Amino acid sequence: MRSGRKTGGSGRPRSGEQPDRGDLRSAGDLVNQGGLSGSIMVLLYVVIGIVFWSLVGYGLDRLLGTQWIVWLGAGIGAFAGFYLVYLHMRPRDNGTKTD
Repeated sequence: MRSGRKTGGSGRPRSGEQPDRGDLRSAGDLVNQGGLSGSIMVLLYVVIGIVFWSLVGYGLDRLLGTQWIVWLGAGIGAFAGFYLVYLHMRPRDNGTKTD
């Protein structure tokens, strides 16, 4: 544990604090932190989603003899990439309820 850094006992920064570079645990932390690394992760989520699902669509096109499923796969991949970004950027519920 770093000296002078207060954590909630789990080794992670408390809610509302920005993690520093040594505390990053996942790609979602990079997106939440923002900056250049966050924007690159957003771009990668979308591009990888499009490429992966386009390849799935291409394979199905070859298997079924069609030509349109690759475009459906690209659309699904783009939506999935943006949805992952949304999931990582939304505020987390820490189990606290406000009445």
